[in-house]
Amino acid sequence: MSKWNEIQFGIRRPETARKTIEQSTLEGMRAAIYKASFDSVLIRQCTIQADMKGMSGEDRYTLLAYQALRSLEEYAQKALEMSRLYPNPPMIMGDIPGDGRSLP
Repeated sequence: MSKWNEIQFGIRRPETARKTIEQSTLEGMRAAIYKASFDSVLIRQCTIQADMKGMSGEDRYTLLAYQALRSLEEYAQKALEMSRLYPNPPMIMGDIPGDGRSLP
């Protein structure tokens, strides 16, 4: 369950290796998607839309994959746009450990 001030768009990375292995099967993936549908805005919207349209399981997952890929592309384009608008990365001030030199 996510905190009230966090927004979750997809499925969070599994916390343990065992959960990673469990989610590598089709049943595990479906269970992870179902569990994330309570917290994920994207999954919930796709689930509601699929329910309203009476979609089959295959069509439901096609809709989810399509929307996820569109969101990924939009995010990547926004990230590229931001990197073009603000090309200078933030500067970190301080000492370089073990080097004896200081950063500017």
